[in-house]
Amino acid sequence: MPELRDLLRLTLIPGLGPVLIARLLEAFGSCDRVLGAAAAELELVKGIGPGRSAAFVKGAKEAAALVDAELALADKLGVRLIAKGSAEYPGLLASIPDAPPLLYCKGALAPADADQYPVAIVGSRNATAYGIEQSERFAGVLAAAGLTIVSGGARGVDTAAHRGAVRAGGRTVALLGCGLAGCYPPENRELFDRLVGEGRGALLSELPLNTPPDSDNFPARNRLYRG
Repeated sequence: MPELRDLLRLTLIPGLGPVLIARLLEAFGSCDRVLGAAAAELELVKGIGPGRSAAFVKGAKEAAALVDAELALADKLGVRLIAKGSAEYPGLLASIPDAPPLLYCKGALAPADADQYPVAIVGSRNATAYGIEQSERFAGVLAAAGLTIVSGGARGVDTAAHRGAVRAGGRTVALLGCGLAGCYPPENRELFDRLVGEGRGALLSELPLNTPPDSDNFPARNRLYRG
């Protein structure tokens, strides 16, 4: 789909986040018009300016060469790209001011059906044994009652929450701070494979597939729990 390709290209431009992408789309009306705009037009958009407009034009040209490789890798990994505004995009997530324009998804999402009642359980990576036990217990009870458990896939409380939901036969969604081509933490690969393979939920990321789990990614990821 041309529009999805253009949206992917926008997200691959360095320094262009959800807020600026939303402003550009509001100003120009579509992805292809944004990508075809001249630097003089782009600099009129709030937050762009003369310096960033030239960098944007350069970045857009470079990003065009990355789109096919990103799509090919997504297909190989069984990852879908979900654009904001599509039926599969979580409605609650779409309502936050800086919602990702594009989500990478591995697994099954059902925002209007099985996942319409999500609840986030997040906590310390260095949790006590009691914290791990209670995270898994609460997640299991809530998942068995039909709520979808949302967490970050990290060690400690997050992993316990995902594990509790899966063991209870419920659903869970992991919002990751890295691209879906990798697995972080690596010891969760079996849990993530089970989550996806058994149709118990999904792995989600707003980051390109090969993005490593750098510490800077996680504060931005944490805002997604609001949705």
